[in-house]
Amino acid sequence: MRKFSLLALVLMGLFVLSGCLTAQYKEYKFHFDGSNKGTLTITYRNIFSQISEDEDPDSVMASDFAELLTDYLSGDEIEKDFPGVKVKSKRLFEENYQLCGEIVLEFNDPSEVHLFKYDKKSPWMFAIPSDESFYDSNGDKPAEYLDVVFWNKKVKDDFELTTSISDMEDTDKSLLSTWKASK
Repeated sequence: MRKFSLLALVLMGLFVLSGCLTAQYKEYKFHFDGSNKGTLTITYRNIFSQISEDEDPDSVMASDFAELLTDYLSGDEIEKDFPGVKVKSKRLFEENYQLCGEIVLEFNDPSEVHLFKYDKKSPWMFAIPSDESFYDSNGDKPAEYLDVVFWNKKVKDDFELTTSISDMEDTDKSLLSTWKASK
């Protein structure tokens, strides 16, 4: 009976704290240092908690902020998407009254950061992750139905792409104040 009560309490806690940590935009900046080596800087703009009307905003924000710190800033959640890269830096910062996060990854092969060329004459390409939508780029997205960005030879060493992840709703809350309070 005691195990059942504990399990019920844990499941109820998960239901109550079922907010979602997300960001409004995600920027990718690929910079080549040599022939195939370089850095990928990923910047998350406007990090916030998605909160349902029946949830306690303070509890959800505290839970999401703890997840941000443990899984992303101190943990390796982002790096799981890019095996083989070296993490140069991670940080949270404020810009335009929004909480932003940045990770700089160093790569030795463009495939480590999901850049691909069909052959030596082809342009570089990057497939936009399925949970993101194209927003802006210094490359070309040739068709609405094709979630791929291409960079032609005119773009030399710096490829940029901004995707949209999630728009803030009225009940959602920025994590900026939570981050400031933790400093």
